[in-house]
Amino acid sequence: MTNEEKELKKPNSSLDPEAIKELQAHQKAVKEPNSSSSLDPEAIKELQLHRKAVKEDSSYLSLIREREIGIKRKVIETQIKADKVVAEAKEEVEKQKPKAETDVRKKVEIYIKEQKAKIQKEAQKIIEKTSDKTKEAEKIGKQNFDKAISKLTDLLVPSK
Repeated sequence: MTNEEKELKKPNSSLDPEAIKELQAHQKAVKEPNSSSSLDPEAIKELQLHRKAVKEDSSYLSLIREREIGIKRKVIETQIKADKVVAEAKEEVEKQKPKAETDVRKKVEIYIKEQKAKIQKEAQKIIEKTSDKTKEAEKIGKQNFDKAISKLTDLLVPSK
């Protein structure tokens, strides 16, 4: 039994239970290269060669190889955790995306309503000014209507 396997079987292992399960799945994938795994085939072959060498060789090199395998295991665990963090972050982004879109739509609707209200106020002011000017012009026109008719009459009808 390798140090790696001993570490996994310890009840007070420093690894969390999920990491242990994932590592065991990876170990199974290493032992059974045809099963599906998130490791690439080259890494699986390399780990298999290391395991075989560790079993066959009991020298200092085997201890070094065992430690190398332990380090690779930690790298794999870290990669698995990093992949989980990335996946969770992507899920969180996808969850927040509709809310963000809704918020943006609401803000756009509010902005449009505010702009419409401004435009309507300006239009109302223009209408009021135009109405006042029209009434004033009409009043002046009525006042000068009789004068204008008499001038036109004088121009059109020659006087004796």
